[in-house]
Amino acid sequence: MPSTRLLTLALLLPVAACQEPSADPHTGEADSASPTGWEDHAMLSDPDQDNVLTGKLAQGEREGWAYSAEGDGTHNATLSADSGTDFDLYLLEHDGTSWQAVAKSDERDSSDEALSYAGGAGEYAVGILAYAGMGSYTAQIDYSN
Repeated sequence: MPSTRLLTLALLLPVAACQEPSADPHTGEADSASPTGWEDHAMLSDPDQDNVLTGKLAQGEREGWAYSAEGDGTHNATLSADSGTDFDLYLLEHDGTSWQAVAKSDERDSSDEALSYAGGAGEYAVGILAYAGMGSYTAQIDYSN
C-alpha cells in the first residue's frame, strides 16, 4: 500500500535570470516568460509545511516550492489560478547543479493545471509560471511511495 509523506517545502525566489528571453512554452517562439531560469532560484523554508502553496504573480513572474523525495514514488501536483490568467505548472528535479524541468502542464488559456510524474529519490520543486495575466494561485503537491 502506498504511503503518503509530509513534504518539507521551500520557496524559490525569482532572480534576474528568470526574465532572460528564451522559448515560449506554448509556441516555441522567443519570449521572456519561458520555463528556463529556474536553476538560479534561492530557497526559503515553508513555515506551514502543509503542501498547499499560495501566492500572487504577474505575467512573466515565477515561484516555486522545493521538497525532498526519499525514494521512488509518484509526484502529483495541481494548480488553480484566478479566472482570466494562464499559469503553467512545472515539476523540477535538481541534478546536483541546477533545476531541470521533468514534467509540465501548460494548457493554453487555462487557469487550472495538473501533472503527475514517477521519479526516484532526490530534490524536487513545483514551479508556477505566470504565462499571461496577473492573479492569485493555489497549488498542491502530493508525493507518495
